[in-house]
Amino acid sequence: MLEIIFNPNNNRLWSEATMWLYLGIILIVGFSGYFIQNNKITINTKLILIIPSFCILFFFSAFRTTGADTKVYKDIFIAAGQNEYNTFLIEPGYWVLNKLLSIITNIPQSIIIFTTFLTLFFLYKTLKHFKKSISIGVALFAFVSIFYFQSYNLARIYLTAAFLLFSFKYLYEGKNKKYAICVSIAVLFHYSAILMFFPFVSYFIYKKNKKLFYVLLILFFLTVLIFIENLHYFNIFIRYSNYLSKGAVGSFGIAQFIFHLPFLLFIYFLKKKICPQPMYDLFVVYTMYSLMFSFLFYKIIVLGRISVFFNVLFIIIVPYFLMYLKQQKNKKYISFSIMFTCYLIFRCIIYFREYLFLDEIIPYSTIF
Repeated sequence: MLEIIFNPNNNRLWSEATMWLYLGIILIVGFSGYFIQNNKITINTKLILIIPSFCILFFFSAFRTTGADTKVYKDIFIAAGQNEYNTFLIEPGYWVLNKLLSIITNIPQSIIIFTTFLTLFFLYKTLKHFKKSISIGVALFAFVSIFYFQSYNLARIYLTAAFLLFSFKYLYEGKNKKYAICVSIAVLFHYSAILMFFPFVSYFIYKKNKKLFYVLLILFFLTVLIFIENLHYFNIFIRYSNYLSKGAVGSFGIAQFIFHLPFLLFIYFLKKKICPQPMYDLFVVYTMYSLMFSFLFYKIIVLGRISVFFNVLFIIIVPYFLMYLKQQKNKKYISFSIMFTCYLIFRCIIYFREYLFLDEIIPYSTIF
């Protein structure tokens, strides 16, 4: 039954059991988030719900052998133990992490286990920090339906994204130096994180002059398009110069606009309200940059991966404004919550249909 929906090309590697497992994880973790935020249940009950959700996500990710790049991460760990840095030319922060872990143990799976733990640790610490101001249920459902299974393949960039998500609180609270330091640390684990300095700086421009923000954004977009053929000459990071040199992969796609349309409509709706700051400004800036980078992805392949750095839109910002509408007893709260949940389901289905086999996350397999 599920094969009709998630395996349109009749791939021979299809596994019905794996698909039921993944859907089960989404449902269990997603619903646990909604129950966690129920004010009528006791603290002990909330702990009973939050701990299993963490454990479920941790177990199936930490002990997997599934994922196209999983073997690569293990090879990096082995190379770190043998001081063979030139083999991979990996980012220094991630190399040091592997090196330190290789001193403690020589089991390659340990880097998968530790990376999974850190990713989930940053996620749950973020949820704890914003627990009174966001819809935990929506946030957890967004993570497990859009980001969790993708991390089975691209673990390193998802670890970096989780750290940036954790760091977002500093930007929200006006602790700008701390946020800048965190972005700098993130760059040491994945060089593409350097692009997150653009929305960081643009956020302050937007607060002072909104028109100037949009003008500079358009100019930046056009500049990249004009000089796109020569970007590989600016290969500051050798490891990614090959991505830049590949050039265009196609024209602009309507899909990216459709993916961002719910955020744009929500921004338009909230504009008519007296919205709490600075979250609304951050909503606008992050949405605009996410949309721009998504369009540029069709010309620069490597930009496709950095969409995960905008997980804050799904996990913090939208759940924040849904909770805001609920607290204001706005009648639109339920309809917006339902629409966003349907949107998340739609994005989840799209990912499974297109990337189940490309990311090699099916059939699911473990070290056991």
